Amino acid sequence: MKAKEIGILYGLQQLGYSADYGLKYADTLYPEGFQGQPISLWGDILGTLLGILGALGLPAPYDLAAAMVGGYLSTDLWNQVARLWPLRIATPPPLVYTPPGTVVTPPTRGRYTVTY
Repeated sequence: MKAKEIGILYGLQQLGYSADYGLKYADTLYPEGFQGQPISLWGDILGTLLGILGALGLPAPYDLAAAMVGGYLSTDLWNQVARLWPLRIATPPPLVYTPPGTVVTPPTRGRYTVTY
């Protein structure tokens, strides 16, 4: 593998990370989400689907870019599925900074409650 190819792969991973980070930031701006779910869930679903469609339909090198960014977002989609799973296997961290000593308790349903 050439240095140029490695650079392209690493750069595309950074684009995927940036897209994921941007979606998580949108969650903090719009905590109510869309239809009761976080913006990042909808972005992960859309990014995953567009990544697959782009990889199949776009010409090179855009097919690789779509596959890499969509693949990165699909990994976060698994975290979203775990959060939505009825057994509550995983709970997401709070979307706001909490100073040390602050107690954050997850509610039975909905958003976190921060108490001081």
